[in-house]
Amino acid sequence: MPNLFLHVLLLLTSLYMLIQNIAQPGAVQLLFIASLCTMGWYAARHVPFPSLFHWFMLAYVALFYFYPVLLPALDISFKASDRVVAGYCFMAAGGVHLFVITYELMRKTKSLKDPSQQDAFRINETKLRLAVFGLVGVNVMGALLMIVDAGSISMSTVMDIMTTSRADRKIESGALSLLGAYCLIAGGLAFVLLPVYARKSLSQTLMLAALLLVLDAFIMIAFRARTHLILHLIAVSVGFMYLRHRVVLVRSQGRKENKSGLTDINSRRILVRMAVFIFLIGVFGMYMRLVRGHIGTAKDLSILKQDLSTAVEFALAFDSAVGGDLGYTPTVFKVIDFVPQDYDYLKGQSYYRIFFTGVPRFVWSDKPDNTGIIVGRWIFPGTIVQSNPPGVMGDLYINFGFLGILGFIAFGIIFAKIDNSSRLAYYILVATSFGLTFHLARGAFTNPVLQFCILYLAALLLERFLLVRNPNTSKG
Repeated sequence: MPNLFLHVLLLLTSLYMLIQNIAQPGAVQLLFIASLCTMGWYAARHVPFPSLFHWFMLAYVALFYFYPVLLPALDISFKASDRVVAGYCFMAAGGVHLFVITYELMRKTKSLKDPSQQDAFRINETKLRLAVFGLVGVNVMGALLMIVDAGSISMSTVMDIMTTSRADRKIESGALSLLGAYCLIAGGLAFVLLPVYARKSLSQTLMLAALLLVLDAFIMIAFRARTHLILHLIAVSVGFMYLRHRVVLVRSQGRKENKSGLTDINSRRILVRMAVFIFLIGVFGMYMRLVRGHIGTAKDLSILKQDLSTAVEFALAFDSAVGGDLGYTPTVFKVIDFVPQDYDYLKGQSYYRIFFTGVPRFVWSDKPDNTGIIVGRWIFPGTIVQSNPPGVMGDLYINFGFLGILGFIAFGIIFAKIDNSSRLAYYILVATSFGLTFHLARGAFTNPVLQFCILYLAALLLERFLLVRNPNTSKG
C-alpha cells in the first residue's frame, strides 16, 4: 500500500484554510499544485490503467484545478469572498484527497503488471461480428429516434433541427429523443469492440467506423451534443491500446484460436499513450464546444475557421459567470456563496430524487427539480432550460454544507468496488464511460448514474454473449 501521508496532510491543510479563512491567491495556488502532483503520482504509480479512477481524476482536474492554479499566475484575483474561496479549497482539494484515501483503503492491491491481468478473454469470432453489427444498428436506431422525435424522417425535418437552438431542442425533445440518447450510449459499446473486430476484417471495421463517426458528427451538428463523439473516440482508443491485446478470437468450428495481436499489458506504457491521445481529444472537445455554441446562434459552420486559441479561451472562460470546460470553478464559487445566505440547503434532494425519475410530471406536478436546473435558476433568474450542474463538491455542499465532504468517502468506496473487477464487462464499461464520469464530476448525478447502470447492464449482457466458457483447449 502506498504512503497516504501526503493525502492526509493536504486534507488537513484544506481544513485549516477553511477554519482560518485563508484565501490568498498564492496559498490557494500552492495547495492545488501540491494536490495535483500528489494525485498524479498516485494515479500513475499505483492504479492500473484503465480504470474509472483515472477517468474521474482526469475530469476532476480539468474542471476544478486550472482556475485556482492559473489565475494567480496570470495575476487575476478570485471574484469571490474569502469565505467562498476557503470553502472551495476545503471541498475541492480536501474532498478529492478524502476520495483517494478511501479508494486506496478499499481497492484490491494489484501491481501495474499483474500476471492475472494478462489472462486472455476468449471471444467467439462469429458472435463478435453479430455484436458489432448489432450495436452499429443500435446507434443508427438512436439517431433515427431523435430525428422522429423532432418531426419525421425527412430532409426538411433534419434542416429544421439544424436551425433550432440548443435551448429550444431541450424544450421540444420528448420521450423518443431520450430513448434515442440512451440507444447511442448503449451503442457506444460497438466502438470498444471495433479494434478487436479489425483482426477479423479490417475493411469492414474501417467501413463501420466511418459510418459511426459520420453519425456522431451529424448528432453533434444537428443536436449540439458532443458527448457521444468524444465518448466514442475514447472508447475506440481504449479498445485499440488495451482490449485488443487481451482477446483471443475463437472460431465456432474446431475451436481454432486467433491469437494475433495478443501481447502482455504494460499499464504505465498504455497510460502514457492514452494521456497523449486524450490530450488531443480534449483539445478537440474544447473546439467542439465552441462550434456547438456558434451553430446554436449563427446556425452555420463558419466557426470552423476560428483560431484554436479562441476555443481555449472559451474553455477557460475565467471571466464567465459559470466558467468553461477548464474553468468550472466560478459555478462552485457561486453555489457556496448562495447557500445558506440566499437559499436553503437541499438536504439530500440531489440524490434521493433518483428514485422518482420514472414518475412523469403530469402524475406528480411537484416532483423535485434536477439540481442543475435549480442552480441554473439561481445563477440566471428567470431562465427556463438553463442547467448548471454545481460540480460534485458543490452538489455535496448545497445538500449538506461542509459536512458534505464526507460524501467523497461514499464515492471512493463505490469507485474502488467497481475497479476491483477484472472481468471483460468491466473493461468494456471503463472504455465507454468517460463521458458519464465527466458529467458526474461536473455535478450531475441522476442522469450519469442511470446511464451508468444501463451501460453496465449492457456490458454484462455483451460479455455473456461473447465469451467462450469451459473451453476444451487451454488458454492462450
